[in-house]
Amino acid sequence: MKTKVNIREVSLKSILGENWRFEPDFCYADVFGNAELYENGDRMVLFRREGSTEVSAIHLRAILNYNKKLFCRANKLIAEIGIDIKMGDKLSKIVKKFGTPAFVDYVEEDYYRYFNRYYRGNYYDYNDEFYVVRYHYLLSSDLLVCFGVPKIDNYLTDLEIVNDFEMVSEIMKTRTACKESNVSMYQPKECIHFVNQKIQNRIITELQLKDIRFAKVEVENCSINGIKLNNINFRECVFNNVTFNGHFEINDGSIERCKFVNCIFHDINGGAFLELKYCFFQHCLFEKISMHTEKNGLYFADDEFLNCIYKEIKFKGKGEVSFIEMEGGKMEKIFYKGNEMSCNKFSNVQIKDVELELNDSFSDNELKFVSLSDVKLKGNMEENNIFLKCNVNNCILS
Repeated sequence: MKTKVNIREVSLKSILGENWRFEPDFCYADVFGNAELYENGDRMVLFRREGSTEVSAIHLRAILNYNKKLFCRANKLIAEIGIDIKMGDKLSKIVKKFGTPAFVDYVEEDYYRYFNRYYRGNYYDYNDEFYVVRYHYLLSSDLLVCFGVPKIDNYLTDLEIVNDFEMVSEIMKTRTACKESNVSMYQPKECIHFVNQKIQNRIITELQLKDIRFAKVEVENCSINGIKLNNINFRECVFNNVTFNGHFEINDGSIERCKFVNCIFHDINGGAFLELKYCFFQHCLFEKISMHTEKNGLYFADDEFLNCIYKEIKFKGKGEVSFIEMEGGKMEKIFYKGNEMSCNKFSNVQIKDVELELNDSFSDNELKFVSLSDVKLKGNMEENNIFLKCNVNNCILS
């Protein structure tokens, strides 16, 4: 099918008046240039590659709660381009008009936007709500039209048009390779998604999957032995009397607003990126844990630890620990080499045979009634740390 599409002379100014901004340094599909932007730069993009005065690519994303205002403005732009399709049209109309697409892939779009703005404390069920299916139509070697349709209802919400031979070629090559590498990402056998469930009295061993996501899940009296995953994601979960034991291999982990009580983390090794935020640990044991990584890192922020024990732990890589509160418990035989420890509070903790090596600083930390024995700290020791009624024995701080 031949479709006349003209994006080279289009502009946001003619449609939005002054309600847009110009970004002189912008990168689109790994190509540098400039852009006209609307809605924080990710709702409407008109891109011109470096050295050109003509628009090379347009990307419209109006999925945000099916925003009628965005739909209206996107449709004005589409009408100016010359495509007889509107935001909100059914997928069947697109297929009837354009035929079989050259390529189809999936993206999980707007999760973080929705989570931060609408779903804080009320997580979605990880089914289809945020999966957008992209239908790529290669109308010619230098013209790509991509329609984005949410999997949940098949109404058009996203549109991308690229009118540049080199960019079209690179986009198709990159997305094809990405789809092939994640071919099983959307197959149920490769993912486990649990939402608002309770798991009790289970022994889980040798779990090897692409992806595990827990949202508002209660896990009680369970043993999890050996995990090999690409991604693990816990949100607002409660773990009570759970043992994590054996060799874990995780490429990417995110744990947020979870509660761990009487849990054991034992004999765990790996080289993962792990982010731990707003979590609570009580009467937990961390023992024989080793992480060595140069590319990834460990990031703890705004977590609370109450009467926990830490023994034989080694970490080497990028790491930041900030705004955590640790009360009671013991730390023994710990080696930590990371970037920074700042704005943390420690009280009534026994710390023995611990070595910290920081690339950046140890700053704005508060230690009260802490017993420090055979502790070595290497790094930028700031003057604004507070040590109140601490018992210090054979410690080297530099």
